[in-house]
Amino acid sequence: MKTKLLLFLIAALMPITQLTACHSGKKSDTGTPVEKAFFLGGLKYETWVKLSIGTDGKVSGTVASNEYFVDGETVSFTGVITDGLIEVTFNGEPPVVGDNSEWTDKPWRIEEREDKEVLIIPFYAKSYETFEWRDTEYEFEALDATLCYEDESRRVIGFWQEDYDGFIIRVEAKQEGVKSFTVHDATAFECVIGDLLVLSNGTSNVRMLDVYDLNTCYKLFEIEENFMGEITPDDDQTGFTFYRYTEEMPLVRWYATAGEWREVNIVPAELFNADFEKKVEEVGAHLFNGMQLAALQKTRVSIESREVTYLDEYKWSYIE
Repeated sequence: MKTKLLLFLIAALMPITQLTACHSGKKSDTGTPVEKAFFLGGLKYETWVKLSIGTDGKVSGTVASNEYFVDGETVSFTGVITDGLIEVTFNGEPPVVGDNSEWTDKPWRIEEREDKEVLIIPFYAKSYETFEWRDTEYEFEALDATLCYEDESRRVIGFWQEDYDGFIIRVEAKQEGVKSFTVHDATAFECVIGDLLVLSNGTSNVRMLDVYDLNTCYKLFEIEENFMGEITPDDDQTGFTFYRYTEEMPLVRWYATAGEWREVNIVPAELFNADFEKKVEEVGAHLFNGMQLAALQKTRVSIESREVTYLDEYKWSYIE
């Protein structure tokens, strides 16, 4: 287990449209408990601590640890905060946080460093340098998180981790029987359709799609199409549509000296339609020599069959 670890501060139990900042282990002045959540990341295990600090100094919360990104059981705890120290009592056996790390009964504390909160929990851990067991304080640095989706069963948050290129997606259970898990190496959250989580993956505005089962936590399938824009779920939730881009899509380019759009490849006459005129008007104030517009093709994905169907429907879009 690393001694320098990351903390992700997420404001819990709040409306889907808002995340609010919390401040270090002080009692709330508003009469309502201060809700906090922290993340401990290792090579094999991840541990999530949710903490509620009441106006009377009483503390309650939960700890959930996962192995290779799928959560095990969640264990609750209660306690009290006095002079900045949090005394905690677990209601059961606390989860494993590492093969060579053990929980202790020493108090936790929250510190503020450079306008960021740090949760410090003492562990008894084996040193990878000396191989000796010793008291070790794990520090969790606060990071901002984005609430992507929330319903009565679960919430989905996303965040960037320091020194890590991928966008991390965290699915958090709000009810018993619902699983929590973490997905690394995503580019963006796209949507939840029924019991499926759809993420995009790639290095630009042209990406591929990954579909996960929220019940099993496993990836169901990948869609190796060049996804652009937004996903639109079917009304009956049996599939979804999006627009795809390939180099073979109908393409036009602006020639400034001639003051006109010219075809780069074959563009069917019916595509020079109202949608094309609308897009030309939208980019009119930002024209530059060589600007390109492509006709993206509408694509449908069936969830049950996993079949990808290319529809005879197009939408014009600016292409970098």
